[in-house]
Amino acid sequence: MTKSDLGRYYLNMYGGDIDALKADIINRNREYTQVDRRADQVKVHLNDQQFQANEAAKQRAF
Repeated sequence: MTKSDLGRYYLNMYGGDIDALKADIINRNREYTQVDRRADQVKVHLNDQQFQANEAAKQRAF
């Protein structure tokens, strides 16, 4: 990043704080990046099924 004029410009904007610059770049790119959350939905669904199965087992125990 420090090899280009533009990189040095942005680094100077953040007072040399590389972590703040990285965080800003990541946050600005979030709106343009599509994140595939299907795996998260599957985990939630599996947890929900497991919860329902556990609750049903509790009801049968009583």
